[in-house]
Amino acid sequence: METNASMFCNIQSESINELIKALSIAQGQIGNASKDSDNPFFKSKYATLASVREACKDALSKNGLAVIQHPIVSAQATFLCTTLGHTSGQWIRSFYPIKPVKDDPQGMGSAITYARRYALAAMVGIAPEDDDGNAASGKTGVGDPGNQRTGNKAIDKWFNTLLGDMNAAQTMKELEGVFRLGWKHALESGCTGDQLVMLEQQKNNRKEFIINNGEQ
Repeated sequence: METNASMFCNIQSESINELIKALSIAQGQIGNASKDSDNPFFKSKYATLASVREACKDALSKNGLAVIQHPIVSAQATFLCTTLGHTSGQWIRSFYPIKPVKDDPQGMGSAITYARRYALAAMVGIAPEDDDGNAASGKTGVGDPGNQRTGNKAIDKWFNTLLGDMNAAQTMKELEGVFRLGWKHALESGCTGDQLVMLEQQKNNRKEFIINNGEQ
């Protein structure tokens, strides 16, 4: 298996002129991804992976372009590899670090879905004006961002258990039930703004995972 350093050096074919030509045409046909999911914490909407893919798949296909995404596990870390290939054989790729909140199959699946959404949008030039960026910039919508822990061991332990329960949800009904009760208790118990953001992101990631795996 390649080391991280060698992977990052191998990011494109020897020539990419035909690929760039095709992508330039495709980008003129690709629209912005529709914001098809709600973020109640920010009272806004954001584009899911399905929406990002829908926005670009026809334009890519018509111009001989295809996207392949798969995880790569090394001794140091796990990355999502996104490759944009052209019928000429030319290609370019990127690597996105995968860092699940909880290190189990469900948590990894959610993190991969989350990474796929951002990596695909960046690769083909989609700009969904994603409201999830508020979390990265420290804007939590209400109150101070605080940090990802309250300092109360009992609350923080409960919160971590809640994230695990959400990652284990197998249906949308189960996920909504766990999230609704968890959100109410998180507000009442004094969870930080960052924890609330994390909770909402876990719900959205698990929702995408359930939808993509056909477990409605």
